Amino acid sequence: MATENLTVLDGGLENSGGNGTQPYDDGAVITIISVSIQVLLISVIFTGNSLVSLLVLKLERLHTTSNFFIVSMSLGDIIVSLGMIPGVAITFDPFLLTNRYFCLCLWCSQMLGSSISCLSLLSITIDRYLKITNPLRSTSLMTMKKAGLVIASIWAYTFTMAIVLPFSGLTQQFQICFDFTSVFNLIHIQIYLVTCGLIPFVIMFLCYVHIFKVVLEKSRAMKQTEIAMENVMNNQNGGAAKGETAHGEKRRKSFLKPWIKREMRSLKTLVVVIGFTAVAWIPIDVILFKEIYNPNYTASLTVRTILSWFTYLNSAANPFIYALRSEGFRLALRQTFRLCRSKEDRTTGKQVARDIM
Repeated sequence: MATENLTVLDGGLENSGGNGTQPYDDGAVITIISVSIQVLLISVIFTGNSLVSLLVLKLERLHTTSNFFIVSMSLGDIIVSLGMIPGVAITFDPFLLTNRYFCLCLWCSQMLGSSISCLSLLSITIDRYLKITNPLRSTSLMTMKKAGLVIASIWAYTFTMAIVLPFSGLTQQFQICFDFTSVFNLIHIQIYLVTCGLIPFVIMFLCYVHIFKVVLEKSRAMKQTEIAMENVMNNQNGGAAKGETAHGEKRRKSFLKPWIKREMRSLKTLVVVIGFTAVAWIPIDVILFKEIYNPNYTASLTVRTILSWFTYLNSAANPFIYALRSEGFRLALRQTFRLCRSKEDRTTGKQVARDIM
């Protein structure tokens, strides 16, 4: 593409007959701050998600369907971090955006990583939904083989939508690299946003609502069963059975309390995830849809940059939300780096749940 035809928004790069103005006149301080934030985010996203992936793949006791979905999500976030590197490069040399393929790499890497992360998050949600709503059949409904097929399907679909179609020529004759609607075919990008953003968010929200209802219903049912059994024991055995009844009640509570505590902890994690993901992605999705349906509207580069940082923070937070909240993962981390070798930790390691979630 000829340089004369390209313009970068917000004064980053302008062309007037082939003679560009001096890029980024905002000053060296702003450039240093921007680059520092981006480099920090790249490091945190790459390190955190790589650590999660390596631990799950290395430790056989962490080989579960939920954890493999988490690995898929982590790999997607790693792609997001690698896709930020071209963004750092254009801070120093905005004229890189005159290259059509560099511009596509800038966009498509983010599309690929974010869509893999989002669809993997949906898979985690569905897996958790099956385990809570149908615990007896969950292992047969979501086997390791089925999980592998789901992950392969996610990667194949997102790679086709984010890489194959744009690089095969399904793009606009764009003049502005930072203008999303002038880079991609509008029908293609609408399908991408709906299938990799809107629909997964709606499904996740509905799953979370139903999961919450199921946990509350099971909790109430177990408490009612406990009360009914206690009444039956009192009626049949009278006062002589009070000691046995108290013992039975204590035993039932000892089973009930861990179950409720475990499921409520999972629910809290899910609520944090959906809330953080919604805050990170909904604003930028709204802007993209607004630009698609309102050709006269174009968000400034500053707004785009700030909203993009929110999505990057989401990728940075994912390994901490999903993994570091888990006792099993923390123990695996200590054992891997040999930070704690006490007998108590080794004994605890045999008792922790196998799932990261």
